[in-house]
Amino acid sequence: MVVLLAVILGLGIGYLIQHKVVSDYRDHTNWAQARAQMDLIHQSLMQYWLDHDRVYPSALSYLDGPAYFGSGLPKDPFTKSDYQYELTQSGFRLICLGKDQAPGGADEPDKDIVFDETGLVER
Repeated sequence: MVVLLAVILGLGIGYLIQHKVVSDYRDHTNWAQARAQMDLIHQSLMQYWLDHDRVYPSALSYLDGPAYFGSGLPKDPFTKSDYQYELTQSGFRLICLGKDQAPGGADEPDKDIVFDETGLVER
């Protein structure tokens, strides 16, 4: 009976550890994917700026199409929605809040990813 209980307990703990490892890996992969996608969006925003008399689009949806993203604008892997985008005095800000969906975050996958017209903004 003790052996059976030990086996069941061991399997349960093993499952929880494996689930945590897989979940952490997925979260870090999503963060890396978001950063790579945002780099592509940044490049497209800069191309749009060149193509449209040095004006940035008022919304990311202007990039959705054959000239920039013919297969569809990449979505935030954490929310499955468009990345946050806003125009600023000097250009724009493109934001992913990471897994926790809260501003800030010290480490991946909770750390925010922010691009502006100059590129990746390191925080």
